[in-house]
Amino acid sequence: MPSVVGAVNISNVLVSSSVEFGDCLAIKPKSTAFTTVGSGSGNTGDFINITSSASTANTIDMDFKDQNVVGNA
Repeated sequence: MPSVVGAVNISNVLVSSSVEFGDCLAIKPKSTAFTTVGSGSGNTGDFINITSSASTANTIDMDFKDQNVVGNA
């Protein structure tokens, strides 16, 4: 369907980036990832003051698949 492209929104600048041109109904990922991090491990910046005690992250995943990506060629 022809349309006039409005604003361009660059959502993510990584290897698997997504770019929207105008209206968007759905964005379907080509791959998924599962990451487990503990308390205070995702902080970024120049001067960080972390006040969390020692922590553990539960990495036991009982599911065989968390999110299936099917039908994306």
